[in-house]
Amino acid sequence: MPPVWSEAIPTSARPDVSWESFDDPVLQSLIARGLENNPGLQSTRLSLEAARTGIEDAEARRGVVGSISGPNVDLSERKSSDLSGFVSLSGAATYEIDLWGRLATNVAISELNVLSVEQGIRTARISLAGQIVQTYFDLRVDDAILELQSDQLALTQRQRDVAQVRYDAGVRTRLSVTQFDVEIQNLLSAIETTRARRQQSEQTLAILLGQSPQSFAIERRPLVLIDIPRVSPQTPVGVLAARPDIRIAEYSLARADLSVLQARRAFLPSIGIGVSGGLTSDLGDLLASPVSSWSIFADLTNTLFDNGRRDRSLRTQRITAEQSLLAYNGVVLSALQDVESALVEQNSNIRRIEIQTLQLSQQEDIARQTQAQFDAGVLSADDLIREQRTALNLREQEIRNWRAGLSATVRLLRGLGVDPSN
Repeated sequence: MPPVWSEAIPTSARPDVSWESFDDPVLQSLIARGLENNPGLQSTRLSLEAARTGIEDAEARRGVVGSISGPNVDLSERKSSDLSGFVSLSGAATYEIDLWGRLATNVAISELNVLSVEQGIRTARISLAGQIVQTYFDLRVDDAILELQSDQLALTQRQRDVAQVRYDAGVRTRLSVTQFDVEIQNLLSAIETTRARRQQSEQTLAILLGQSPQSFAIERRPLVLIDIPRVSPQTPVGVLAARPDIRIAEYSLARADLSVLQARRAFLPSIGIGVSGGLTSDLGDLLASPVSSWSIFADLTNTLFDNGRRDRSLRTQRITAEQSLLAYNGVVLSALQDVESALVEQNSNIRRIEIQTLQLSQQEDIARQTQAQFDAGVLSADDLIREQRTALNLREQEIRNWRAGLSATVRLLRGLGVDPSN
């Protein structure tokens, strides 16, 4: 169950975006497949089953505990060399009266363990979604960079051709042609590096989806610069409402308090009631007139001397509780700092993207004007290629700034504890 205070959080305090805000059907399909098939996430689900078994075990300790012993055979030899004896069967059942609530507290601790594991699963889901989104857009950015590098290669080849013509005409040196040859080779090398990086992103996605990299591929396509989702929580309590690490720290603090309570109860006696009984019969005729005996008893048990073991246990649990409180405070402060830093980074990136978009628009206008002047014979090919190259460089910067903005949004979604399954 969620903390009581989370139920009072106004809707405006919760993030108004989710992982679905990245408007890309392919990406959403990848996230769904990852949540279903990721091996690490499947392992955490098994941990949840184990934790739930712990609740069943704690509940079972609150019931009746019974045991049966026997059959026990007692033989004796008479003077006539005849064997005689008896066979007996006994059993007992006990029930501990949970007068001090020790057994109920064990159940509560087990339930907190389950809640912590559930929040651990949420953490794994959020982390997985973030990795998939980041890797997917890294791949798409590489698609766009490959296209830009191909355009740059074509422009450089044109410049090299112009330099070759001028060299053949005797107005340029051989060095000018060689410089373009070197630049072409550098661009070819950069293209191979980008292709390798894209392939690595593809392999990473396959592993995140629990699939063999050899059978996984994502088709190349032009990059669409989607609007970056803006995350703007209204109040810091919105962070406390959803982050699983804060929930885990809260449950750890509750467990520590219960452990202190249990350590105190160790000084109190345990009280139980039970029934025991048995059957005894002559070995010669097991079914003839068996003798039965039954008794009901009450048991009061308390430890008088334990060499200070209970005192030491109580001190240890108190220290653990203090540490849990400090850890909880640290997690809350760290969460608020993470979100604040990510918000600043997001706003800064979005502003840079807006400026970059204006610069690119202006440069594209200049490139179109230069193209018209080149077609009219007013400007040279060098002038046209220079402006086109500048536009390509600005386009690449815009894409990289866009990627940084998306990374900040991913960080915010993770920082706010936005679960992809909700």
